[in-house]
Amino acid sequence: MYPLDIIIHLAKELVCEYSRYMSRRIEIFLEFLVFGVAMGVLEDLIAVWFVTGGEPITWEIVGIVILVAIPFAAIGELIVDKEHLFPINETLKKKKRR
Repeated sequence: MYPLDIIIHLAKELVCEYSRYMSRRIEIFLEFLVFGVAMGVLEDLIAVWFVTGGEPITWEIVGIVILVAIPFAAIGELIVDKEHLFPINETLKKKKRR
């Protein structure tokens, strides 16, 4: 093997490893997002039911509740849970510790 072939092989391995890492992080994010949306919809529907005094919940209300729950679940996952989709550079971590 030539030195250039070795470099290309190492670069391919690095890209594959990073791809596996990122796909796992995105998978975790989506799992929590789906769970957050489901819980948000459930809690919002309960709140709507109590506020309306037990009136029937229509599909229109369910649609509005889902549209409201999605951004809050995403915000909760990205900001509150501090789930980093993109790894922070090690030098930035070291600077914060000083």
